[in-house]
Amino acid sequence: LVSGLGLQVNLLYPVLGLVIGLGQGIIAALITTVLIIEHHPLEHFHHRLTLVFSQVAGHLVFGMVVMLSQSLIFQFWNLPVS
Repeated sequence: LVSGLGLQVNLLYPVLGLVIGLGQGIIAALITTVLIIEHHPLEHFHHRLTLVFSQVAGHLVFGMVVMLSQSLIFQFWNLPVS
């Protein structure tokens, strides 16, 4: 996909996105757990494990995709125009 454009995938960016996404996912899961789950009036919404896993997994994927896209966009902008 990107080899025809002369772009290279630097694995530092997706790994950095995973690390940042993990940290952000843990913080979001903790805040959501304290604010929503512990104080929700319905017992059905008191399941912490599914919320924590979904928050962390979503932030991991989002962080990786955003950092990979950012890397490719920066390379694309710096391509020589011919």
